[in-house]
Amino acid sequence: MKKAVLILAVLVVFSTLAFAAPNVGVGIWARSTFQLALSNSVDSKIYSGWSDKPGSDQWNPDYEPAVWFTSDSADLNLGWIIRYWGISTVNAYATLRVVPDLLTVRFGLYSGNGLDTYRRTDNWDLNNNNTGRMAGQGIWITLEPKDSNFSATVFYQAPTWSVWDKWQVMQLAQLAEFAAAYTVPNTVKITAGSNTVGSNGATDLVRTIFGRVEVLAVSGLTAFVDVSYDGLEGTTNTVANSNLNAFLSAWYQMDALQIGLIPTLSMATPKSGGAGTMGWSAQLGVVYNLGDFTPQLGVKVTQANTTASNMDINVTPQINFNKFNAHLAFSFDYHTTGGAYEWKIPVWVDSSFW
Repeated sequence: MKKAVLILAVLVVFSTLAFAAPNVGVGIWARSTFQLALSNSVDSKIYSGWSDKPGSDQWNPDYEPAVWFTSDSADLNLGWIIRYWGISTVNAYATLRVVPDLLTVRFGLYSGNGLDTYRRTDNWDLNNNNTGRMAGQGIWITLEPKDSNFSATVFYQAPTWSVWDKWQVMQLAQLAEFAAAYTVPNTVKITAGSNTVGSNGATDLVRTIFGRVEVLAVSGLTAFVDVSYDGLEGTTNTVANSNLNAFLSAWYQMDALQIGLIPTLSMATPKSGGAGTMGWSAQLGVVYNLGDFTPQLGVKVTQANTTASNMDINVTPQINFNKFNAHLAFSFDYHTTGGAYEWKIPVWVDSSFW
């Protein structure tokens, strides 16, 4: 099924491009990270090297080459995420502007970031929030009337053949995702939708619904109120809990200075019954752009279960050397129970050509 979707995407796009002179582009983004030093409370030894932690090589290096063809009616995008042990992610999708300024259809495979139109993207996204992201293989249909400030997308995530062959029609229909957003200019943007996680196996399917309000009325302020709930697929899946999450993400820009605050509340309810848990986190960020370099500080405190005394504390000062796309940080994690800690000093460089 995966191959069929990708082949269909390529054939449709190239047949369309045959009637319009395309623009061709190539580019690459690369990052290389080196740990100057790192250690933890287990053995207190100091390590260094091309790694996130001893025994792991997941950070170095990353290359993302891409090739694209564009025309008035269709695009084709091919991209790869390559680490030195091989290709880890592939993007191969076609975009057809079926009705310009109204209806767009995409076929193929979105990996990594996926279609991010309905995902919260703020200045300090250390929570790695993926709510609203549409990634996978399949077809995306987007309705976006020109000058309407409205956008809606339906994504059907094509399953593996083993699932397609076994599931009934109504089961397959559960693989559809959808989201919509409406903006009142200079006032507010409202986004809502539903995503699935683990959709290639009948026992793994979990559906998330989410709603988000972004405040646009205050100059210099980036503020989101975000609520999501997952676990709507009953007790047959392998996920133990249903989860309700709510957070506020607020950043204020004052010339070169940015100050941000992200408080988060989460509640987990076991599907099998029993007592649930409640957790919280609070994150503070400060960024000051001095032109040639930008220092920043992040502090995050997390308590996963309010009935327990353990808290996790992360402090990360960082400096970005803007002219060289180079970054130097010191990350320190402390766990109040037992006094366990980890720290590391990574340095990394980004470069790109497009």
